[in-house]
Amino acid sequence: MEQDKKNIYEILEEDIMNSDLSEADKAAKLSRLLQVRSKQVNIMLVGATGSGKSVCINSIIMSLILRSTPDEVKLILIDPKKVEMLPYANMPHLLCPVVIDPKKANNALKKVVVEMDRRYELFANNGVRNIDAYNNVNSENKLYKLVVIIDELADLMLACSKEVEESI
Repeated sequence: MEQDKKNIYEILEEDIMNSDLSEADKAAKLSRLLQVRSKQVNIMLVGATGSGKSVCINSIIMSLILRSTPDEVKLILIDPKKVEMLPYANMPHLLCPVVIDPKKANNALKKVVVEMDRRYELFANNGVRNIDAYNNVNSENKLYKLVVIIDELADLMLACSKEVEESI
């Protein structure tokens, strides 16, 4: 784990998105960051307008769909501004259509919480701690990894803050 932390800090210190690297080199560095971060549960991207957050989110999505089958990874994409995630609308990795309505986003997040609780129960019943261990024990009923990506969380919080906060 100490090696992973070192790599994360080294990568983050390089200011990947604002460097003069080619798009391919940026994608490669982001891919390395995602490999290190895959052991983590949450990632939050923050930055000023024009700082590359959307480019990073799109790189994450593309990395996930290029490296995983729809049986391995499912995505829930929440885009209250209706501009960033709609190009992914027909992607087979989606668990549900791209969520653009804040109230529907709240319902989607509630369903994610229910699914998390269900999985924790499965893990406990099988004596495992994570999806990979569960899938090793249950090769017939493998679980997919669930990734929720929310673009513009602040806008979603403005629309229905109390409900979304409970789920998050």
